[in-house]
Amino acid sequence: MLLNLSDVFSSQIKELAKDIPIEMDVFDDGMERYDILQKTPVSFIFTNIGVGKVKVTGSAELVLRMRCDRCLKEVEQKIPLSFTVEVSAPDVPLEEMDDQIFMDGYSLD
Repeated sequence: MLLNLSDVFSSQIKELAKDIPIEMDVFDDGMERYDILQKTPVSFIFTNIGVGKVKVTGSAELVLRMRCDRCLKEVEQKIPLSFTVEVSAPDVPLEEMDDQIFMDGYSLD
């Protein structure tokens, strides 16, 4: 899903809040796979923090089915998630940009 952020990039006082559903049903950490039993949408806040820069904050909550390390029985584990990252407009010189593989022009992938 692409979310166009061009309005947020272009206005220095612009802020956008958006809830986006989590599409995955399984979390795979590369070593194990965990069924997602419950999930909240990711609550994003996009804030313009200067010319060509936007701060992205987000939070969500997952409940995963996993095995207890002590008894090996299946248990439900609530996992709160939160993050903050800064993204740059595509016309910002590359040396000023962080790793932005999730940006496609002015859109968040």
